[in-house]
Amino acid sequence: MSVGAVNSLNAAEAAEPVGGTLAQSLAQEGVESLAADALRLGDPMRGAAIFHASYLTCTACHAAGAGLSPLGPNLATPHAQSHTGDAAPLTVSQLREHLVESLLEPSKTISPEYRTTTILTTEGRSISGIVSRESAEMVVVRDAAAGGREIEIPLATLEERSTSAVSLMPVGLVNLLADRQQFLDLVRYLDEIARGGPDRAMALRPAAALLAPPVPAAYEREIDHASFIAEWANVEKSGAALARGEKLYSRVCANCHGTLAAPGSLPTALRFAEGKSKFGSDPHAMYRTLTLGAGQMVAQGWMVPSQKYDVIHYVRETFLKDKNSTQYAAITPEYLAALPAGSSRGPEPSLIEPWRIHDYGPFLSGSIEVGSDGNNVARKGLAVRLDPGAGGVGRGHVWILYELDTLRAAAIWSGDAFIDWKGINFDGSHGTHPHVNGQIIAAVSTLPGWADPKTGSFTDPRPLGRDKKPYGPLPTPHARFRSLHHTRDGIVLDYMVGDTRVLETAQLKAGQAALSAGTAAAAGSALPPMPNSKNAMVFIRLFYRRAASHWL
Repeated sequence: MSVGAVNSLNAAEAAEPVGGTLAQSLAQEGVESLAADALRLGDPMRGAAIFHASYLTCTACHAAGAGLSPLGPNLATPHAQSHTGDAAPLTVSQLREHLVESLLEPSKTISPEYRTTTILTTEGRSISGIVSRESAEMVVVRDAAAGGREIEIPLATLEERSTSAVSLMPVGLVNLLADRQQFLDLVRYLDEIARGGPDRAMALRPAAALLAPPVPAAYEREIDHASFIAEWANVEKSGAALARGEKLYSRVCANCHGTLAAPGSLPTALRFAEGKSKFGSDPHAMYRTLTLGAGQMVAQGWMVPSQKYDVIHYVRETFLKDKNSTQYAAITPEYLAALPAGSSRGPEPSLIEPWRIHDYGPFLSGSIEVGSDGNNVARKGLAVRLDPGAGGVGRGHVWILYELDTLRAAAIWSGDAFIDWKGINFDGSHGTHPHVNGQIIAAVSTLPGWADPKTGSFTDPRPLGRDKKPYGPLPTPHARFRSLHHTRDGIVLDYMVGDTRVLETAQLKAGQAALSAGTAAAAGSALPPMPNSKNAMVFIRLFYRRAASHWL
């Protein structure tokens, strides 16, 4: 983790939503429990991908295998002894618990050789980092602000020296992870390489192609940057660019960077109205950040040059000009003349939205919401087109939305527009998901699609997430999705309710949607019949209880 992330992480803690951070939630579970779950549920391959991800910047401080470790321990060096100061060897379970503790409380236990040292020289220079080595004449410090670059400081110029009990690794780092599972995966990976050494680290290292930075489009070498920026002096062109930039910022950028009124969802993302960019705040520097990526900011390869400069203009005029003027770089003739020369403005923004016109086939899977109040989200949704015709699910006019975790039919709707195509995989918007678009014929909010075979209850038995909403599939004794079948007439769901196998399909009959369900035997296939009459009675009972809840 680069030291530059420390301030932004700590400053962002106050902006965490009510309900607690991921780090706080994990801390409440206890180190021993998390360590045990990391062994049982963690995936070291997924953990390796997380460790090497650029947004966490773990590799900026830590080596994991051969080579110099810039600012922290080489994590692929077996931990033979504890870090508490004694010489007692760490057991396998103690090592795993130590890793959990180090991620959640990085300053709790710091090996002496990795304590942060700050040196003030007689010239007034302040250097903070890790002492690499020292002699009677000189101390060599790996400068934390320079990524571990070694700086030689003659002892004769040393005026003051202090050691901090605070780790260079920031508190709250795990809040950058998506969820508890990613934390368990990361711990499992660190455990594997700590015990297995460099050979295990090499075996788990992600493919180089996955770690390589993206290559900018060839046209980027010929862009006339000055022409874009100079247009901002024209009132009419400036206003048009601001309007376009506002739309882009609201759709894509605001989720991480926030607005004037509210912070974004990523704690370390720069708040333009108050922060200082580590990568430059003049227009061309901002353009390079969008094009190449920097820190946790990934390259925005989908943006053409005009879109980049539109959003840069919006950020400058909205966030920097009056509210953070030190970051508002002046546009002078000298500045424009110094920009890279070019003669092209690059391609025009595409007016075609390929996600709308693509033929997805007869169904589309994903998280889809019915309405907008959060009460009917098909998190593992399966939207199926019911009317005949070419073009796939997106070109239909009547659809049914299944939720495969609960085995419910969440909605039937009709119209000329399938969904609103919100989501990072469609229109590029962050923190969003699609909503059904059209007239809702019928809908069922989140609950089990079938009553519990043992109790007849529709109470949702699934565990609650951090947002206090149920997640995951129903317990196997209740119901279990098996598979999806393609038939000439549509899609058939294959699942179990208790001990009974059910095949379900939806069809349009005389313009009305009809839902049918039957056992394997009742469907007339060669599949095994129900094992006994008790199951048949349970099935009939469930079918009618389901029919009552599903309006069909």
